[in-house]
Amino acid sequence: MKRKNLFKPNFWVSMFVVLFICSTFSNAQPPSHDPSSMIQNTDGRYWIFTTGQGIWCMSSSSTSFSSWRAETTPFGNSYPSWIKNYVTGFTGFFWGPDVVKSGSYYFLYYSCAGVGAPAAIGVTRASTLTGPWTDQGRVLSGNNAIDPGIIIDGSKMWMAWGNWQSGIDICELNPTSGKRKNSTSTHLVSGQVEGPAVIKNGSYYYLFYQRGLCCNGVNSTYYVVVARSTSVTGPYTGERTFLPNKSGRIIGPGHIGYGCGKLTYHFYDGNDNGAAKLAITTLSFSNGWPVAGSYKSSDGEDLTELFKLDDPAIFPNPSNGNFTVNLNNLNTEKNVSITVFDLSGRIVYNQLLYEPTEQVEINANLVSGSYIVQIEHEKGITTQKLVVN
Repeated sequence: MKRKNLFKPNFWVSMFVVLFICSTFSNAQPPSHDPSSMIQNTDGRYWIFTTGQGIWCMSSSSTSFSSWRAETTPFGNSYPSWIKNYVTGFTGFFWGPDVVKSGSYYFLYYSCAGVGAPAAIGVTRASTLTGPWTDQGRVLSGNNAIDPGIIIDGSKMWMAWGNWQSGIDICELNPTSGKRKNSTSTHLVSGQVEGPAVIKNGSYYYLFYQRGLCCNGVNSTYYVVVARSTSVTGPYTGERTFLPNKSGRIIGPGHIGYGCGKLTYHFYDGNDNGAAKLAITTLSFSNGWPVAGSYKSSDGEDLTELFKLDDPAIFPNPSNGNFTVNLNNLNTEKNVSITVFDLSGRIVYNQLLYEPTEQVEINANLVSGSYIVQIEHEKGITTQKLVVN
């Protein structure tokens, strides 16, 4: 999440809601902003964590990553109590997570920001990505301490982090505890940059980071640059553009991750009202520099794979205030909860289904406007936008 307006945290929460609404409008896709590296769970499913309340996450069983499902967030509606000692006004909306497996644990790193500049990075761990997660506390804190990016390099583990005001730094982590090994840190890049990721290939370490501003849909000026070094702590030189601000429908790419042999990042879809989406592609190297893979549509447009959830379908949409939810895709006989929120976050309808049928009629008698429909079920939580005329 990108912070020229870091001192106004409500702006970012509101912007994420806007992006959420945009992303659910046409394809029933949930938001994906600041995605983590991809990681494989003990059951073989592939996971991505993103910015969101409680740390939003989703998983796919397919190696083509064509079908994703929402997963239970690690923190739910609560958050570790230590955060309030370092961050004022934090509400449980976590930024820019990253995840790595070290030993027998998955370590999930997250950013906390609130009112003003003070921010913090923490870590929680679990033996499986489905939890339970046990928080390990603060890794570091300071003005605008956000966007952890983790790399394991042999027996060592490192965390780069960055902020809009002072640039990007890196420190060594203890691979057993997941916390800082010592108080030493090294400054890597100065200026208004953020969202670092370090990837090693051959004798070089490649540092990816963003310039420009995010979170403004098709008007976002974000673009990704890369520099390289023969040492993880730099100096990094030869900065060049890795992903431009615009390439076809892909606008404002950012927050590089690399895991399970896949390059991941978010972008704003120029063909979908600037909705924030997840890109999944390959990474190769040419003449000592990284090259992002791409996919071509039938008309030659540069595309990357976009995720879709096996969501229940809502119809008609737009509706007259009443609608039907098709639960056939869920293939479940367990309880299903359907909650409707207005755009202020107020619950306007809720129904618990003890023995759900394939199609459920919802007689909510909603007035004209836009709503968020949340469907909670045994496979996770899915969310879609509903328009009432």
